[in-house]
Amino acid sequence: MLKRDIQFLKGVGPQRAKLFKKLGVETVEDLLFFIPRDLQRITNANSLTNLQDKEKVSLEGQIVETPFLKKVRNNLSFINTTISTGNGRVKIVIFNRPYLLNKLKVNSFVAIEGVYNNQYKQITVSDLKFPSSKSVAINEKTPESKYVPVYNSTEELSQKIIRQTIFAALTTIKNIDDSLPEEFRLRFGLHSLSESIRGIHLPVSEQHWHKCKNRFIFEELTVFQTAMLYSKQLAHNEIGIQQYIDNRTVEGFINNLKFSLTDDQKKVIGDILRDMGSQRSMNRLVQGDVGSGKTIVATVALLVAALSGGQGVLLAPTEILAEQHYKNLYPIFKEHKIEVVILTSSTKDKEKIYMKIQGGESQVVIGTHAVLQQNVEYKNLSLIVTDEQHRFGVKQRAALRAKGKHPDVLVMSATPIPRTLSQVLYGDLDVSMIKQMPMGRKPILTYSVSPQSREKVYEFIIKELKQGKQGYIICPLIEESEKVTGESAITYHSNVSKIFDKYKVGLLHGQMKQEEKDQAMLKFKEGYFNMLVSTTVVEVGVDVPNATVIVIENAEKFGLAQLHQLRGRVGRSSLQSYCILICHSNSETAKKRMGIMTSTTDGFRISEEDLKLRGPGEFFGIRQHGLPEFKYFNLLNDLSQVSKGKEAAEFLISKLQDERYAHIFSKISDFYHNYLN
Repeated sequence: MLKRDIQFLKGVGPQRAKLFKKLGVETVEDLLFFIPRDLQRITNANSLTNLQDKEKVSLEGQIVETPFLKKVRNNLSFINTTISTGNGRVKIVIFNRPYLLNKLKVNSFVAIEGVYNNQYKQITVSDLKFPSSKSVAINEKTPESKYVPVYNSTEELSQKIIRQTIFAALTTIKNIDDSLPEEFRLRFGLHSLSESIRGIHLPVSEQHWHKCKNRFIFEELTVFQTAMLYSKQLAHNEIGIQQYIDNRTVEGFINNLKFSLTDDQKKVIGDILRDMGSQRSMNRLVQGDVGSGKTIVATVALLVAALSGGQGVLLAPTEILAEQHYKNLYPIFKEHKIEVVILTSSTKDKEKIYMKIQGGESQVVIGTHAVLQQNVEYKNLSLIVTDEQHRFGVKQRAALRAKGKHPDVLVMSATPIPRTLSQVLYGDLDVSMIKQMPMGRKPILTYSVSPQSREKVYEFIIKELKQGKQGYIICPLIEESEKVTGESAITYHSNVSKIFDKYKVGLLHGQMKQEEKDQAMLKFKEGYFNMLVSTTVVEVGVDVPNATVIVIENAEKFGLAQLHQLRGRVGRSSLQSYCILICHSNSETAKKRMGIMTSTTDGFRISEEDLKLRGPGEFFGIRQHGLPEFKYFNLLNDLSQVSKGKEAAEFLISKLQDERYAHIFSKISDFYHNYLN
């Protein structure tokens, strides 16, 4: 019955089934698991007079007054009209959608969602659709309730049609096999699947609805976390490459460095060497703040792999970072008679390099995604190091691991992630942290100023340039925009080139070709450009020790974690460095955020504050962490579930041999093979 096509449900038919298909709903099972995105109190004729201020409402009705448009200023307009729900009327207001005026006709039907404003006795509309009169006037009713579920919908499928179709499906299904045994549900306070499906679609109270919805969220999260934990345990149990640790050579290498390692670096190197010296495969994340010295830790691991007779790969996200690693590591490995090659999309004589890698002559390979290509074969791949984890998902790591026989994997990330979030992102990895900064590094002095102080900022930059130092200016936009306010890199570059007319000013932004971007960054790195005006495309991890000042325009438009990453472009040497945040907002939120940036350079503390202020969705921005597309679990809203989900995952792993858990382990297995393996 669950696999039955929904076109055979009462009131659906072939045409309406096509509309449901657009929402990803084709079977009765799809329909029952089509979970509402929100819950609203039903607003009917009797309750229109009882609406509370700021109450969410959902209505379907008919326009009974001619709508009129009023323009207040260039970027603010609104449409006013009145709708009838059959036995009552209410005013509605629609802001900044003047194009709807031609569609809003007297006697036309609308389905609205919004918030009631008691002062003006009207509903401020957040969502509006135009269902047919037939869909609004359907007589068949669902059970009476004070609450109504709100689904993702289309103009052709009103909320009412979706609710009535789901009700029709519910009447045909009595019980659904539950993937979670009763023992598990009682332990973690979850409803049965049958009760959760009925309660999510036919809510009896707000509290019960949220508990039913939580069942779906928690199960999905638990499947994910159990699969990650299982993957981690498999890696621990996997017979890998037991690498020979030449302690004398490693100690000699460390002692010959021109700087002293921090205690954190020594501890992490110890973790890595224990992993590499054991029979199990290493699967470790090294999480360190900007400039904390992760690269030297990875260098020790690559040295050990090469001295053990294996091959090590250092995978960088961009060509310029790969070139930087190659330039820095080549002389180090040459002293130990270890051959290093670089392999990127622009590398010449690729066939010659392929032969050296396949024959084992090249013991260390540094490159971009080019090292993942099918025609790159390794003689004895024993170590994989990925730089900047957020650019490489789980599947990309798996593709590289497949090129060897259970090689050790070391992942490096300069993005401090709060502990709770880390449990979701890195559940399949052991985690080591580097919090201490290298000796001799001076804390970056950070200041927040208003745009009125820009002239003084320029005077300070010129003072630094006169001493032979370099600087960045970061803008939020590439070009000027009518829709978004903020400084644009192209206009800014034109203006400051006149102000800094005695110096060379470069430009870097995302619309430039990759070759142009690399050239701009290389010219700045080599000192040809004194200043670089850039958007946030400026490379994370690119080392320009001579850069001592970074100015960030419209600092209020960036997240704290992003501001901290940008600040890390300076302070790469013993020179005193400065970060100047030009903030265009006087809001309390902006003041609080700038206060955090000026009071600490601790990336882990900043990431925690950023998560509190903006939530995980904005915290990550457009970065890809290789997470699957969750159907129910939402990083923004459901992060509080993670610790409990981890506990559930550990409990499930202990039940691997229990037949009562076969159903849920089938789901976990499917997820593991489709996503992690």
